[in-house]
Amino acid sequence: PGLYALAVKARAVGSTYPNAAYTLRVRQVPVPDLNFGPELNTNGLSNVGTGQLLDRQRAYYRVVVPPQIDGQAVIGWSLDLAQSAGQAGLRVRRDALPSDTVTGMPFTANAAVVAPPFLTNGTWYVEVRGTNSTSYTLTSRALALERPSWSMPASGQPPTTPGLVAPNFGDTGVATNGVPLPGDGGIDLELGRSHYYAVQVPTINAGLLRVQLEGISGNPDIYLRTSQAPTASHATNGTSGTMVDRLLNGTETDYGNFVPANGKTESGLTPGLWYLAIRAVDNANARYRLKLSVGMIQDLALDGGTATGQALAGTDWRYYRVQIPADAPANWTVTFNQEAGDVVMHVRDTLPPGSGASLSGTEYKDWTSDQKNNGPYGNFDAAGAYTFSVPPVRPGTVYYLGFRAKNDATFSVTSSISGGPLPLPPIIPFYGGTVTNPIPANGQLVYRVVVPDDGFRWRHTAVHSNTVQLYVENGTLPTKTAADDFRSTTANSTLDRYLLSFPWLPGRTYYLIATNTTGLEQYFSLNMNGRSNLADDDFDGMLDIWEVQYFTHLLEGPDEDFDGDGVSNLNEFLENTNPTDRNSLRPRLTVLATNGVVVLNPVAPSYAQGSSVQLTATPNAGYDFVSWGGGATGSANPLTLVMNTNRTIIPRFRVPGDDFEQRIPLVGYLASSSLLSNAGATKQSGEPNHGGTAGGKSLWWTWTAPAGGTATVSTAGSNLRNALAAYTGVNVSNLTLVASQLAGTGTNTSVITFMATAGTTYHFAVDGFGGASGNVAVNVSLPGFILLTDPRRGGDGFFRFTILSSPGEVLRVEAGTNFVSWTALATVTNVTGTMEFVDTNSPNHALRFYRVAPPGQAPVAMLMVNPQQLGDGSFRFTVTSAINQAFRVEATTNFNAWTSLATLTNATGSLPFTDSGAASLPRRSYRLITP
Repeated sequence: PGLYALAVKARAVGSTYPNAAYTLRVRQVPVPDLNFGPELNTNGLSNVGTGQLLDRQRAYYRVVVPPQIDGQAVIGWSLDLAQSAGQAGLRVRRDALPSDTVTGMPFTANAAVVAPPFLTNGTWYVEVRGTNSTSYTLTSRALALERPSWSMPASGQPPTTPGLVAPNFGDTGVATNGVPLPGDGGIDLELGRSHYYAVQVPTINAGLLRVQLEGISGNPDIYLRTSQAPTASHATNGTSGTMVDRLLNGTETDYGNFVPANGKTESGLTPGLWYLAIRAVDNANARYRLKLSVGMIQDLALDGGTATGQALAGTDWRYYRVQIPADAPANWTVTFNQEAGDVVMHVRDTLPPGSGASLSGTEYKDWTSDQKNNGPYGNFDAAGAYTFSVPPVRPGTVYYLGFRAKNDATFSVTSSISGGPLPLPPIIPFYGGTVTNPIPANGQLVYRVVVPDDGFRWRHTAVHSNTVQLYVENGTLPTKTAADDFRSTTANSTLDRYLLSFPWLPGRTYYLIATNTTGLEQYFSLNMNGRSNLADDDFDGMLDIWEVQYFTHLLEGPDEDFDGDGVSNLNEFLENTNPTDRNSLRPRLTVLATNGVVVLNPVAPSYAQGSSVQLTATPNAGYDFVSWGGGATGSANPLTLVMNTNRTIIPRFRVPGDDFEQRIPLVGYLASSSLLSNAGATKQSGEPNHGGTAGGKSLWWTWTAPAGGTATVSTAGSNLRNALAAYTGVNVSNLTLVASQLAGTGTNTSVITFMATAGTTYHFAVDGFGGASGNVAVNVSLPGFILLTDPRRGGDGFFRFTILSSPGEVLRVEAGTNFVSWTALATVTNVTGTMEFVDTNSPNHALRFYRVAPPGQAPVAMLMVNPQQLGDGSFRFTVTSAINQAFRVEATTNFNAWTSLATLTNATGSLPFTDSGAASLPRRSYRLITP
């Protein structure tokens, strides 16, 4: 709020500055409230907004996004924008209107989906912009799935989806009751809109999700994202971009065989809920059918396994699973032939090869992208026989052969072995294993160390000369080069490292080779002293494995707060949160209350992320609850807080009138407040000194002048020396002083006078001199006014009314029946400023009017009668008054600013007045004033 300056400049044309003509229009842009979804429409609002826009004109809506709808978490916000004419775009922004000068979400045509983490619950604003003349309908709703989520079967389990058989578990062409949809089983989708589905991926899975998207017509694209809804409307921070983990964006039927991206550390697809969005693109509606499966995988015998006549559609994949034994053969040969088309063979251990984020060639995931050991690794395009040996083949591991079709193809594949098997090395136990053996001249010793799943720390010591070298490799035999995972460089070598990142991980088999580089037998002894993740703790209450995982060392103390989020390292450990991420915590709620209490529901030492807590404030006797401060705003009571960070809440309990926001209203030409104690009052931050004294226990009142004139304000009736000040403005730290006075020594009354403007709101502050406390009263009057109120006929049949005027004013009361002839009824003194007048002669008259004025001043009585709207939109009424009465007609639309329309003389006592300017206004009010 405040005063703004707007300049309009006639621009130069070339080197000259010609005159210019323009029309400037300034208007307040309405921001109506729109419900988040139809479920909330019982509040009298709607989740649908409509409007018409000119070219580049904007419309705005305010939407409160809740954390839940009908008890279900909001996974996204769907905004649909339909146009019956023109073309509209929309964008959103949290807590403020979208702006062309602030980088944010781009305009999106037709529809937008706003998703976490950019989407959070709270107040959002939607902007709709028209292109050309536009008629639009905006619909808001919570993002919803088209059908219940599908369950991917765990490895080796059948599907549970009605109507489907393995390997398929999801199909939009089959209804939820298992009955196929008619015809092509397709689903229609409008341009720019999206349909959402979900897949529950189990903890134990084969590491493959096959997606088949049939584009029956148009061009549908599909986006996948784990845990949260994908969207093409914005990036993670809300700016231009997308939030998509994986996608298929071909122009025909798309096949996506999606696999884990990192074969070094992942053992399957990330478990949990995967969201899939299908969107119609390329300026056309679409019709599609979506099919999901765990992929085409079949077992192939290591020696002699054969599959012939394997047909495969272009861009699709087919898989073969081969078990390499722990005593692996010396050579493993895979031969494939192409009867038609062209296929490429990919190889990967533990997980199937396939696509990572997209179908791009750089996103193929196989043993080439994993690079677990020292190769050689490759892909195999040309048909033929390919032989693999140990290393890099990893004994005791499942291998997948993935065939990717460049185009529609038919092929065959055979697996065979030769040589071996390789000797199975003895095992050195990870916990407390010991081996002592001489190494023959120019010979070597080979061992295995199987790290259990709870292994945390590899620790070994060895006794040997510098002519003996040790090599360790994850999963296969070392190459006995510097490229191995470990190589000794000195005598009596040791290794001590945490098993936190590849190649050093728990649950893996490691191969160790000790070589003798001399012609003499050499002594060799090795002790394994591996440590468990359930046992290592350096006596600080936090497991060492946890400390190393997050801090990479053991030096952080339990009472320290590494990420500065207000939660100690020890509590982060106990609550299973990330101590290096200030956004990962169980939030704490602290309430600092004085002069009242706050009840929490539920009460807990900490809260789950995103959970809600209700706070109910109850003031002590003599205090009011004003508002919330600290980590909350507003005055809602009870208040619901979403716990997404630590919060310190300060409820503001104040005595009545203490804060500027609690101003006590005074109404009318003459008003007095009841006595209030300022004993518990305080001075607000930014509040000015009143009457030149610092004070410290101020109270506030507010008064809107009903008319212009000299206003008098006093603190008569107060029992303490006080300072009184009058202000205008809307913020306690930015007020404009009107008048002030400090009561004299030994007195308790301050008095100020000022010229009041009709319709202007004035704020009065009273503060105790030197911080004094006591009872305070405020009295305001507007001398020179006379007001007749509360007309009524009593039970005795007499008509009576109340006269308001300045206290002690002498007044003449007159009555008449025609506004022309008036009869004096009485001369009275209004001692207190408020008095009742009773006309005991009123039963003798069928109709009577009354007027009051000081003696010697002619009363003025004017009425506006017979108001009517004319056919041309103008407004007319008749003014009745005394003959030859002069008056001014004024009009307003807000009762604050009045505009003079005309000054007239009522020559006959009845004068029609027509306001032609009313035709262009939705509302106008009028008043008559004597000049």
